[in-house]
Amino acid sequence: MCSPSRPVAAAFLLTMLVSGAAAAEDTATLNKMVEINRKAIADLQAGDPDAAKDALLSAVVMGKQAGLATHMFMARTYMHLAAVQFALKDKEKAQRNLVLALKIRPDMQLTPQIASAGLTEVFAAAHAELGMSPAPKAAAKPANPSPPPPEPTKPVPAKVEAAKPEPPKVKPVAKPAPKESNEPDLPATIPSPLHCPMPDEAPPEQEIAFRCVPKPGTNFTKIVMFYRPASSEVFVTAPLSKTPKGWYVASIPGKVVTGKALHYYVEALGPANKVMLAFGNRDSPNLVSITAGAATVGKGTLAALKLHGSVDATDEAPRAPKDDDPLRVLADKRERENRAGLLHRRNTDRGIYVGLGVGTGYGWHMRRDFERHVGSVNAGLSPGSLVNFTPEVGIQWDESLAFSIQTRHQYLPLASQGDPTGKPPGSFRTHAVLARATYFWATYDNLQLFGTGNIGAGSAFRLLVAKRPGLPGDDTINGGPFVFGPGVGALYHQSKHLAIVAEARSLVGVGNVAVLVDLNVGAAFAF
Repeated sequence: MCSPSRPVAAAFLLTMLVSGAAAAEDTATLNKMVEINRKAIADLQAGDPDAAKDALLSAVVMGKQAGLATHMFMARTYMHLAAVQFALKDKEKAQRNLVLALKIRPDMQLTPQIASAGLTEVFAAAHAELGMSPAPKAAAKPANPSPPPPEPTKPVPAKVEAAKPEPPKVKPVAKPAPKESNEPDLPATIPSPLHCPMPDEAPPEQEIAFRCVPKPGTNFTKIVMFYRPASSEVFVTAPLSKTPKGWYVASIPGKVVTGKALHYYVEALGPANKVMLAFGNRDSPNLVSITAGAATVGKGTLAALKLHGSVDATDEAPRAPKDDDPLRVLADKRERENRAGLLHRRNTDRGIYVGLGVGTGYGWHMRRDFERHVGSVNAGLSPGSLVNFTPEVGIQWDESLAFSIQTRHQYLPLASQGDPTGKPPGSFRTHAVLARATYFWATYDNLQLFGTGNIGAGSAFRLLVAKRPGLPGDDTINGGPFVFGPGVGALYHQSKHLAIVAEARSLVGVGNVAVLVDLNVGAAFAF
């Protein structure tokens, strides 16, 4: 007969074996994380923070998958990742990683390998964000410590009055914004040069209100947010306007809050649109997770309660932003790299391009006298020309704006029977010089949609009045000599250097009033 103690012993032995296997696996994972951290610090000191960042993100993923999310060495990994983010000029993310590290190990210190005056300042800001005081540095122990001398024996009094304990100090808690307020107050201390307490997640198809505030004394002229759904490469711009309380705010319409995530970054621009401060950038944007059932964010007092990095009376500690999830960061990076290999763009930093277009048009004129014959024509529609040519040279100022000079040469084949001027038919009849500004307002992979503004002068344009009864030969109506007008078009990038262009525009003649609608197609070559 089997003894009842045998099953118990077997179960105990099995439990010990499983625990031992798990411990061995944790040890192996920790050893890998230690090696990755060593190599990352070496890469950082060698001037390659990007390689260090990728390695440390993989270490975080490895630790989380092994169930080591709260292990003390995970805190060390977050601290090293903060040093790398600081080296990449992203103090905001550096502070976030230090907050994550301090949540795991509140008494941790910056190691001498990464300590610097700037990172120490960010470390102090992370302590302040959590309402903590920096842990004091441990005093160095002597090499051969001697035992302390014995304390002298003191007589014990007959009766000792118990000291009254001091009342505990209560840390003041910031009061939440009153319900009738439409926005929260500015933080007492702005933790970064451009502080944008953005939401971690938002419900689909609902408007999101974003807020930012720069540190006092920052020199800038405007603040602009760039946002796009994760499924698109189109960054739409949204200027931020200042509120009475000092926030700079902008709203994203609900119709673009779709898919799994929304990417965004914010820039404070100075003279000549120079970037003075930034919260994220085009190559490494921030992220808002689009989650069904998430609370509406960014409106009213809810903006003070649901933005990461903010603490009020109802929150014990700031929440870890979801865009710090290494799995998501790595997946997003791979997605951007894969898409970047399929996209073509001309140089958007003062790149030079030349173009040539051909087209035709149709126009309207008032009652006018003929230019070549005696007589006049009533107000109405007339063709512009058989063909016109438009050479152009320009500069791509940035990713959304270009400036160029274009000349327009119009070809008018005229039947000359009975022409009193004796001018030969089939010659170029008009020439104009136009200054153009082009704004790219939407991008779909390699296709860009744009609008143009045109202004110029010259013999401008002519409309053709064909030979008819009472008119012995073809004649023309002039529009100009000054012209202006808007246009819309599309540009498709075949490569980084070659693009196909199509544009429809109107030219309004001033002086001799007439209107011409041009339809042009052509190509542009970028250097």
